[in-house]
Amino acid sequence: MRFSFLKRTWPYLLAVTVGLAVATFSFNALKREASSQEGIKLPVAARDLPPYTQVQAQDLGWGTFPAELPGAVKAPAEAVGKVVTTAAPKDHPLRVSELKDPESLDVQLVSVNIDSSRLGGARPGDLVDVYWIQPAEKSAWTPGTGATLVARDARMVSVLDKNGQPVDSGQGLVAATVQGAAVRAPAIAVLAVKAEEVRAIIPGAASNNTCIVLVRKFKAGGDQVGDDAGGQGHSAPQAPAKSTGSNQ
Repeated sequence: MRFSFLKRTWPYLLAVTVGLAVATFSFNALKREASSQEGIKLPVAARDLPPYTQVQAQDLGWGTFPAELPGAVKAPAEAVGKVVTTAAPKDHPLRVSELKDPESLDVQLVSVNIDSSRLGGARPGDLVDVYWIQPAEKSAWTPGTGATLVARDARMVSVLDKNGQPVDSGQGLVAATVQGAAVRAPAIAVLAVKAEEVRAIIPGAASNNTCIVLVRKFKAGGDQVGDDAGGQGHSAPQAPAKSTGSNQ
């Protein structure tokens, strides 16, 4: 009797089993397809991060990308507490190669007085050389004299107005120039420099000091720190002594 019952019902059981298998396969395929359409979620910068920013949890968000990005950070824990060595724009993924442990960095941040003419068009992330020039009222300055290279291959971190607010964007710099808005004009440059170069640059932060000039560059290298044309090495160049003879 039982055998007869199984004989009659096994085709139905087989059909149900096959149907469940097909349904499971179809569901998994659709799930994979939906996942591929959704993309890959990766940590991104939640705001524009200037160079040498130590990443905090609130600096990160999530972004969706069509595929894996080689070298990209995959979890916030990989970035929090690290320092970004280059500018990281908002919504851009962070890369492992651009993140360093703070203890491994041999740079320090220093602020100096600046204005549009001495800024050299530099923006956050740009590579610059830092020169100390003789103020015009203190020297008979002529082209090729009175300038000393005090820091080479420095990195621009931020450009601030006199109130310490960023004027990093092109729009902000244009507004300061076109509208003549002094409050938005560049007044402070924050630089990342080698530790041994800090002492030569610090005087540029003194009130009303206008001796620092930045030269924007596109590749590292060039003259050695201390090379000068009338200056005195790492120390701020001194005004030449007055004399009746010709200047040296």
